[in-house]
Amino acid sequence: MTTTVPLSDPPDRAGVTRRRRLLAPAIDAAIGLLALTAGLVVAAVWLLWRTDAGRLDARTGDAVAAAAAIGATIPTWAAWLALRTVRDRATPGQRLAGLVVVERRRGHRAALLRLAVHPLAMPFWGWLALTALQSGVPWLWLPPALLAAAVAAGGAISLAGLLAAPRRPAIHDLLARTTLASRR
Repeated sequence: MTTTVPLSDPPDRAGVTRRRRLLAPAIDAAIGLLALTAGLVVAAVWLLWRTDAGRLDARTGDAVAAAAAIGATIPTWAAWLALRTVRDRATPGQRLAGLVVVERRRGHRAALLRLAVHPLAMPFWGWLALTALQSGVPWLWLPPALLAAAVAAGGAISLAGLLAAPRRPAIHDLLARTTLASRR
């Protein structure tokens, strides 16, 4: 179900506090770190099992499988966040903080665009740049690396704005033409 409001009638942001706006991405980042930790544990257990508890050298295929378990966590986490954003109009962190993304235009996936330029997307863009760098194609890594840098800069500016003026919309909200509203 899409939550849209006309531009002339903004949603009530009374329940959207600085604390809730900081708590939501912190929860989402913690979930990403837990996913990465799980990938590391799976890779370590795989390598220990395949090398007879470390007594043998790891074969190339086993090392690749372990690296894939670790490398798959970031895009999997990002895809999970994107699916939850489309389905619930909120990331899991926003949902737990009692927030929802409100699209200010109809017929667009503004919430998804908001997530793509949100500081939470930095690990994904960095992962994409590193993956492109390993492909061997010259300059293929540059667009995602520049996007990761732009998202980081926008995130720093948004954080400074949030600390200075809690009611000011973040840069990712301005770009996607969205706003946060309280679920409660």
